[in-house]
Amino acid sequence: MQSFHFRLEKVLAWRRTELELEQYKMRLLCVELEQIEQSRARLTAERVVAHHEILRARRIDGADLNAHAARLVHFDGQDRALLRRRGEQEQLIAKAHERLLEAQRRLRLIEKLRANRHAQWRTELNREIETFAAEAHLARWNRERQ
Repeated sequence: MQSFHFRLEKVLAWRRTELELEQYKMRLLCVELEQIEQSRARLTAERVVAHHEILRARRIDGADLNAHAARLVHFDGQDRALLRRRGEQEQLIAKAHERLLEAQRRLRLIEKLRANRHAQWRTELNREIETFAAEAHLARWNRERQ
């Protein structure tokens, strides 16, 4: 009997590569989301520093308050932009997650086909071995009888 050969082995390899690619893309998207969150954390820290600076100032005039208000408006604008980017990134991650699940499903399907085919081959191999053993036994029995 021939050794086990799965005709769709190249398809299986491609599906594994496809899954790895989708996992890699997902990791990149998650890293980018983390960078956005880190930018928001830095922005929050800058806002706190700005508040502390204005509170610690011994003298505050109108220009200082105006500058502080402008910084707060700037911080708010940056925060809104980061929130929008985060929302977009979360949507990209959701779509990538769907593609990842689909790639996993397609890989499992081919792996299941391979496992079923291997089990079928194993059954055929065992049947051939049993047939060969039975024939060998009968041949020996016939020789001993003569």
